[in-house]
Amino acid sequence: MEYKMVRIEPGTFERKRGLTVELTRGFYMGKTQVTQRLWQRVMGTSPSSFKGPDRPVERVSWFDVVKFCTILSLKEGLVPAYTPGGLWIRGANGYRLPTEA
Repeated sequence: MEYKMVRIEPGTFERKRGLTVELTRGFYMGKTQVTQRLWQRVMGTSPSSFKGPDRPVERVSWFDVVKFCTILSLKEGLVPAYTPGGLWIRGANGYRLPTEA
């Protein structure tokens, strides 16, 4: 299963209201939003109202996305980044949601 990722390098950037944020480590982020095609492959269902395989998935909760990240991680042989209750596991190499920064 291929989900294209791009590398975000460490550095600083300005947020709204003049707040400076520093990223001390780089990370990978999905190049695009998760499509309905990928969601269907991972989860077996498509909850979206605006149907189309290349359209972004919508009508999902935070917990739905945590489950998606966990299942995708397991399918790719990665350590899931969340406990079953949705707590983040520091040091896991699986997929997870980005932080606010």
